[in-house]
Amino acid sequence: MTHRLDRRAVLAGGCAALLAPQVRFAHGASPATAWPSRPVKLLVGYPAGGSVDNVARVLANALSERLPQPVIVENRAGADGHLAVTAAMRSAPDAHTLLVSLKGAMTVAPAIAKQPFDPARDLVPLCAIAQTAEVFVTRPRTGITTLRGISEALKRNDGKLSIGFIGAYPRLLAELLSQQLSAPLLKVPYKGLPQAMQDLIGDQIDLLVGDATGLVVEQVRSGKLVALVVTSDRRLRDLSTVPTVAEEGMPMLTGWQWYALFGPAGLAPALAQTVADTASAALGTPEAVAQVTKFGLERMTGTSVELERLIAKEAAFWKHVAQKANITPE
Repeated sequence: MTHRLDRRAVLAGGCAALLAPQVRFAHGASPATAWPSRPVKLLVGYPAGGSVDNVARVLANALSERLPQPVIVENRAGADGHLAVTAAMRSAPDAHTLLVSLKGAMTVAPAIAKQPFDPARDLVPLCAIAQTAEVFVTRPRTGITTLRGISEALKRNDGKLSIGFIGAYPRLLAELLSQQLSAPLLKVPYKGLPQAMQDLIGDQIDLLVGDATGLVVEQVRSGKLVALVVTSDRRLRDLSTVPTVAEEGMPMLTGWQWYALFGPAGLAPALAQTVADTASAALGTPEAVAQVTKFGLERMTGTSVELERLIAKEAAFWKHVAQKANITPE
């Protein structure tokens, strides 16, 4: 299923539309007609096997079919994606090193963590790739079957329950859930999904909030995990029996995780447009859409200007949410 950016621009809880800043490009980059003159790298700030890595590989394969040079994915996991972002923003403005990142790093992280960069200043949004909901899951042995059931489980466990997360957006969702339930959940950060899943199934943590895709969905279907709720504004095809947060009485948790392609702020306008158009066309092929769907994601479309507006709007919204929840950058 394909969705345009403007269909997701209205965020949960509502936020005032912002005047989108003009795209910032510097002169001096190689002409668009020269791109690419050597292999193109897509930097990913998370380990292989997660949703960011999956969408990056879909894009890399799709671009490699269209370009005269290969496109490779390079994982630089660490510091909640900061290593990859820093490398991308410091790269030459010739579009041979690009970044595949996600909503959390671009719009949520600035509201809850001090960062050595400013996504709006140091990166240029090029092309939306895909989106997914987040899902809260637990082990069957916890006896928890709904979000409200977490409070009862806390009573059974002497007030001790832990929830794992990967990245800024799931972290904020975990914090908001804890506040909504008045439940002092222990928040446990992870660098990647495989380790988090291993610890959840192995009884090291009690809950997990993560992308409603791939490995998580497979474990729910196999009965190894119990899906409590999804953050989308509608039920998902692959988890059709799982209620939404609005159905469970917590609409403030509604939202989508999305993934997009970025370049360094120095990209010339013509080159940036060439990259954006090429990536959008590559992702629109039936083969690429099928791969996105295979990973449990939904294709997103839209112009780079629409993507920039979405980023600005969500950044303002999540900053407000963090402030209202008394979360200060640290």
